[in-house]
Amino acid sequence: MKSINKVAFISCAIIVCTLLSCAREKIGMKYEYANNLIEDSKLDSAEIILDELATITNRNNAETAYYNLLQSKINYRLSKPLANYEILLKGCIDYYEKRNDYNHVAECYLYRGNFRYEEGRKKEGIEDVKYSEYLFPKITDNVVKNRIVNNLIYINIHEGEYGLALKYAQKNLRYALKSPKRGWIIDAYKQYAVIYNEMGKRDIANKYIYKCLDCMSDMTENDRASSLAYMAASLLNTNLPLADSLANEAIKLKRNPNTYLACAQVASAKGDNERAKQLLRMALKENKKEVEYYFYDNMRLIAYDEKDYKTAYNMALEELKKQDDIYSKRHSNNILNIQKQYDFKISELKFYRNLYVGILSVIIIAIILFTIYIYRKYELNRMKKELAEIKIMIDVYSKQIDEANGKTDDKEKEIRALKTKVEKLRDKQAEILNAGKNRYSEILSNRAIGKWSKADMLDFIEYYRLINLPCVVHLENDYSKLSPRYIIFMILEDMGKDDNEICLIMTINANTIRSIRSRINGKKIS
Repeated sequence: MKSINKVAFISCAIIVCTLLSCAREKIGMKYEYANNLIEDSKLDSAEIILDELATITNRNNAETAYYNLLQSKINYRLSKPLANYEILLKGCIDYYEKRNDYNHVAECYLYRGNFRYEEGRKKEGIEDVKYSEYLFPKITDNVVKNRIVNNLIYINIHEGEYGLALKYAQKNLRYALKSPKRGWIIDAYKQYAVIYNEMGKRDIANKYIYKCLDCMSDMTENDRASSLAYMAASLLNTNLPLADSLANEAIKLKRNPNTYLACAQVASAKGDNERAKQLLRMALKENKKEVEYYFYDNMRLIAYDEKDYKTAYNMALEELKKQDDIYSKRHSNNILNIQKQYDFKISELKFYRNLYVGILSVIIIAIILFTIYIYRKYELNRMKKELAEIKIMIDVYSKQIDEANGKTDDKEKEIRALKTKVEKLRDKQAEILNAGKNRYSEILSNRAIGKWSKADMLDFIEYYRLINLPCVVHLENDYSKLSPRYIIFMILEDMGKDDNEICLIMTINANTIRSIRSRINGKKIS
């Protein structure tokens, strides 16, 4: 009898374990399904799956890490803030690094970098994204590689580093051509179009836009409409007629929030504010939460353009309210996640020890960064001081040479010595400012500076400080935070370059020149 009971107990245990294993496997499939939906940009469906998974309270370590990574991905794609993302993604990084899962480690760094960058912590954000690129040799998932390169393209376009953006766009196109996903090729061509438009090379940009259009025949109507709406929004400030054409084609294919918003932005840019408001209201009727924020944002801009400041103020309040509502909801959800779900079975003591080490590390890094900043500032001031002293000594020696010339022959030896000193000082001056001098020579020759890095721009500005100090000081003191690119634009005008030469040097067009002048005037301190 006892043996029968024992057999029955073992059988029941096996059945229970099998059922639990099947249930766990089914949950795992849901995580993968949610991830595939996110990668296919089916964000509404992915959010529904994640809301279901959020109710699970007995997650294991792997599921907790994957859930937090997926939550980070979808929030970023939907432009929603994510409270405690630093802690969430740090936990994911620790978990995946211990298992040498570099595909997921790279994703964690990528999305942490994205959030930091969007917060304005650009240095930290870019370092995180660059670290994910550094992991390329260890990454086996081409989808992850594609996502990283796409982000580097976006960052470099946003920062005006078009040379680097093109380099990454070429890399991305190579991935796309090897991939069976047609959408990758279209995205790659779209990136080329945006970059060349920003550089003022519209003919080349248009070529890539037509390549995009040629590739869209085998896409679904929804994907085609979304791609056209994206291109229209991207070209809004550089090629309004083409943006208008693409937005109209998009809305004919599919009437959804993306196409409504694209057409509304085009209408606003054309000055048809009534049409823009009508389209924005139609987008709002779709009852998509992410549309509400863009609705109030665009309505605020239109009201401001119409000098209806009261409405603009009310729209700004609603915009902030929607932003706060989203943040509050996510904050509340993540506090619960941290307490109930975000548990990697690490003891409380270890958690606080790691937290202490993290805080200490941040303090040390802050001190190091501050020290580097002070050192660089000291070096720059030292260089300026040394250059000023050299200039003064050259003037003094030159004056002494002029005074000695034409006098007795005894002065010949003294003149030769003074000339030797002047030559040595000029050599030293050239050595200090060599990099800036080379950049200055390029400008004098009307060579294009599209591939200049920010370091090249700063070298040129420092060298020009020696040539026309009042001009550089005026640009630094009388304007609010002019970018190096805008300072160079003003210096080119100070050098007497006409609009055609400026277009050639900065690889921009006449419309962009007018836009830059307008923006610079807007930064002038009254």
